[in-house]
Amino acid sequence: MKFWLPPGDKIFLYQLLKAAGLETDYAKIRNIIKNGEVMVNEQVTTHQRHEVKIGDTVRCHQQHIKIVASDPQPGAPVIEKIKPALAAVMHGKAQAWRVSTLQSDPELEKQVEHACQGVHNKLSAVGFTLACAESCTGGMLQEIITTLPGSSRYFLGGIVSYSDQIKERLLKVKPETLARKGAVSRQTALEMARGVQALFVSNIGCSITGIAGPDGGSQGKPVGTVHLAVAYNDLLTHRKFNFSGDRNSIRLQSCLEMLLILEKIIDRR
Repeated sequence: MKFWLPPGDKIFLYQLLKAAGLETDYAKIRNIIKNGEVMVNEQVTTHQRHEVKIGDTVRCHQQHIKIVASDPQPGAPVIEKIKPALAAVMHGKAQAWRVSTLQSDPELEKQVEHACQGVHNKLSAVGFTLACAESCTGGMLQEIITTLPGSSRYFLGGIVSYSDQIKERLLKVKPETLARKGAVSRQTALEMARGVQALFVSNIGCSITGIAGPDGGSQGKPVGTVHLAVAYNDLLTHRKFNFSGDRNSIRLQSCLEMLLILEKIIDRR
């Protein structure tokens, strides 16, 4: 079936399933999504607030929904029905579905800036040094940190380790860790953090590894799965997140959470 979505409008996955008539009860819809019975662009998603965009294809059991742009031309069929009993759906009231994401990009960017300033102030005050190892964020965290004048006082450098070979060669991630657990895992994140800490001889080493999408997800590790780790002196910290949103949003959220973790660790020194 086709679901018409005006350009610039937003709709979440759980809203789409109800609007398309696949299920009428939100509790059942949440369970269907949570149980991994829904795929967006052939990737399993378990996030009910996954934002569905124009061009996306959603599959729930035997039903397929294609999100298409704008309103149909007058007289054109509103929907292609797979089951005769399925009522036609027309997304005609844009305002009714105009909802905000958990964090819009401008708001998210402001939070990142605020958290970065907090880390900057704290590291400058205590004299700790920092090094970063990034995979899915591709150096975004290091760029954010170095936008602030004076960051050279504490930021020693970083490694963008997209490939497993770089993780092994420079960060000393064990080949057996990558083989058994994969690049997106708690173990790899911890070894990346410890590796970059040792490489730069810093007080703190932090790492980010995950799946920013839109491809690369699986049922066990869907798009938005991100592992963050911090090595501070002899202590190791790990957090796992399941972010939603587009690629840029997932990367920004990863950086934000890392900055917030760093703030807490510095406060507990």
